[in-house]
Amino acid sequence: MLPKCAFPFLAMLGLALGACSDEPSEAEMRRAFADRAERAYGKYAATALLMAGPRGVVLKPQRVLTSFRKLGCARVDEGTGYRCEFEAGLDGKPAGKDRLRFVREPNSKLSIVEQ
Repeated sequence: MLPKCAFPFLAMLGLALGACSDEPSEAEMRRAFADRAERAYGKYAATALLMAGPRGVVLKPQRVLTSFRKLGCARVDEGTGYRCEFEAGLDGKPAGKDRLRFVREPNSKLSIVEQ
């Protein structure tokens, strides 16, 4: 049986070892997913404005990420990133499952790459 004073040490050790993992956290995945959606909306808006010309255009509103939950990740065979499964809900609608490949950039920011 371990002494009571060992439990805080073991908890800190577990947190430290967990931080060494490069598997994306749920918060990082949510941020990368939201960033990708924002960039996609920006491209849509720019294309719509370009196509409309001087007549103007009414843009669809940008979709809002209302829920996100990480289901699991597996390292990609090449060793570059993880293929992660998650549930995401947009505009208050029920969450749907999806799977994307997440990679860590040199600046430690997580991003999504095309399949």
